[in-house]
Amino acid sequence: MDDLPYLRGLTVEQTEAVTDPAQLLCIVAGPGSGKTTVLTRRIAFRAMDPEVAPKNTVAITFTNQAADELKSRLAGLSMYELPWVGTFHSFAFLVLRRYLEELRRPVPRLIVAKTRAVAAAVREDASLRRHFGKAGDDGGRRLESSLVISELTREIETAKANMVAPDGYVRWHTASGRETSLDSQAIAAAWRSYERFKAASRQMDFDDLIVRAEAALRENPAFAQTIRWWYRHFYVDEFQDVNAQQIALMKQLVGTYPDLCVVGDPKQAIYAWNGAHPRLMLEFDRVFAGASYRYLRSNFRSVVEIVDLANAASEEFADPAIALHGGVIHAKRPSGSPPRLHTFDSAEAEATFVARQIYTSIANGAAPSSIAVLARTNTLLPQYQAALSALGIHNHVAGTAQMANDGSLKAAMAHLRELLGPRGRLQDALTHLDDLIDEYRLDGTDGGAADSLGYFRQMAVEALRNEPRMDLTSFISWFRVRAAESAHASKHGVTLTTLHRAKGLEWEIVYLVAMEQGVLPHAKSTQPAAMEEEKRLFYVGITRARDHLYLTLARKRGKAERQPSPFLTNLAGLIEDGIPQRAPKRRALEYIRASKERLGSAATAPLETDPVLETLKLWRRLRAADLGAPEETLLSDRTLSYLASNLPVKRDDFDTCPGMSQEFLAEHAEALLKLMKALARARKARL
Repeated sequence: MDDLPYLRGLTVEQTEAVTDPAQLLCIVAGPGSGKTTVLTRRIAFRAMDPEVAPKNTVAITFTNQAADELKSRLAGLSMYELPWVGTFHSFAFLVLRRYLEELRRPVPRLIVAKTRAVAAAVREDASLRRHFGKAGDDGGRRLESSLVISELTREIETAKANMVAPDGYVRWHTASGRETSLDSQAIAAAWRSYERFKAASRQMDFDDLIVRAEAALRENPAFAQTIRWWYRHFYVDEFQDVNAQQIALMKQLVGTYPDLCVVGDPKQAIYAWNGAHPRLMLEFDRVFAGASYRYLRSNFRSVVEIVDLANAASEEFADPAIALHGGVIHAKRPSGSPPRLHTFDSAEAEATFVARQIYTSIANGAAPSSIAVLARTNTLLPQYQAALSALGIHNHVAGTAQMANDGSLKAAMAHLRELLGPRGRLQDALTHLDDLIDEYRLDGTDGGAADSLGYFRQMAVEALRNEPRMDLTSFISWFRVRAAESAHASKHGVTLTTLHRAKGLEWEIVYLVAMEQGVLPHAKSTQPAAMEEEKRLFYVGITRARDHLYLTLARKRGKAERQPSPFLTNLAGLIEDGIPQRAPKRRALEYIRASKERLGSAATAPLETDPVLETLKLWRRLRAADLGAPEETLLSDRTLSYLASNLPVKRDDFDTCPGMSQEFLAEHAEALLKLMKALARARKARL
């Protein structure tokens, strides 16, 4: 079987995941473990069986970009036929279209500009006009309306993802402790108006695709059987991102004879706003009875020190099920540079340092595209972007084009022009934006109007620093040019992006910036569930780095005093201080004299060595010689120090040992355990 082309180059755990005969399988794949490789190889391997034909196979992703990547990988495997590959919404639309065609009913038009449709719906209801205004109202009211409509649209999306109906929204809003600028009764009423509007105009939105496809399969057994005959073998990528509504659709698709393989990592579940929760993956065997698990825990991406830091960060997760199913990841690469923490007096000094360090890396041969600056929110990025641009370093902010085209931002631009005139001062516009952001509490949140307005505001601040007299029209033109340039530079420049957008990507050098209380974790993440998601975001940020990871923070950001992120508290032993404080000359001379005295006394004193550590080093040297491999690639000094300090005497104890892979244990665990037990007895006798 090892000679099969689809299994070549795979590790033992990857091969077992590809060839596992289970028809209900959950593959928990840690970062850098070859998740996509395993998924595509499993699809191709199983397609060798005539009973698992590609024409009856469906591979579901969460984005079109991920679907294109999957198609490209499968095509590269020379499969004679490719399965259907696409997003949840695309496949739901396929199901719904076939259902309506059977009933000889027209397929409703799909709403593309959703916020516009929501606005049109609620403004037809006289009882809701006080919340949303009308086109003829004053400019301020019009802009206020646009922002509230954006919030309402997102709230409807989140509720639907959690399988909430309009009539149950108020109860769900109260039970989940949601904070909205609108009263929950008003949101429920507006939602009902929107549903009536869609029915009257024969339209549906993207969320309806999932809901209506699931209902069609559940309510029409004959149609469901037809779909299950055509599509019998399912794969789902990034399963930790699914929500309850998508789970319900999958249950209807697979029926009573399921053939389903899902891949994901519960430690990277960071989309709670869309109803995703790591428990949905952790309890896969409860939702789909009889399912089994496979684990990919070898990390081929990062050096040992970065993997150790990621494992330590994941130990802070409160949910024990994540520890059970997520487990530690094991570095397959050798030791490298330790993560470094740099602390600065101000955010300006932090941004300047990051830009200069990146400049130095590029001057030493690093490609700009191999470097990334990751922040909790988009509103933090313009300062780093300005510092990079000042040094002539090509860069781009991921998602700038989408933000520039956001409906709420366009409404804000039009409002500001009307309010201040085309040549109005940008400084005055900034004041109005600040008022709106404060009123709606949008600054620093993720997604939609919040991201777009916050980023627009920060770009205005950076522009005013360079040109205090800039007018509004000039800034808007400059902003759009920067958005176009950012999209053009996306393949060649340094990437600046948020932790959410960074998931699934990797770079050689990563700067994880603004590691401060109130930023990461976010100031609004006060509930336990929200705090857990912030921890997972931190984990995602760490695991994006291959070779070098820098963490930075500022004691003061803007006018606010900042404290280091609590996530750093228990990681001090794994992160080196980047910039030690300079000591006065007198203190430095004292230190030199004291060092000389210690060195002089050490020359005559007997050397004190740890016999346990020395024995382990000798064992490593002999093993490495037998294998013909360098000693450090077998076990690092850090790993040996851990073993010498803890003396694990059970196989399970090795799971927490940094830098020890499953492949190493499979070959050497028995011999190492015998040695550890002997050393433990010797140390006990010595004591």
